[in-house]
Amino acid sequence: MFANGERADVQTLAREIAALNDPALVAIPASVRTDADPAETSRARALIEGIAGGRARQSDFADFAKLDFKELTDLYAGVLSELGALIDFKLFDRREHCAETTYRYRARYAQGMVEVRLGLGRGGKVTNLEVVPLHDWTAPL
Repeated sequence: MFANGERADVQTLAREIAALNDPALVAIPASVRTDADPAETSRARALIEGIAGGRARQSDFADFAKLDFKELTDLYAGVLSELGALIDFKLFDRREHCAETTYRYRARYAQGMVEVRLGLGRGGKVTNLEVVPLHDWTAPL
């Protein structure tokens, strides 16, 4: 599945098309996960609010060149600023991988929703960040 644009939700489109061909592929709705570390969720929320407000700090990121950091945060600031006030920010998934912990948060804004896919390495530095448009709060992970 390919899409020409940052706002396309290719994962959802691919799943829905696959499920048309094989009903066994219908994905299970996602739900809020019990948050064992609310301090980490607060830190992630502050990171996203900082990006949206143009206050992202490169010191929060690991191994991002200055230009890459600027391009990434400018792109996501543009996406997030159009959504209005942040209303809700919840943990939907957390996984440990070697030297990285990945989180999937969902953020509800006054005018839309996004999924925040965040990878944190040792020392709590951001190793990966994706902000993906979301049309359904319970869309499968």
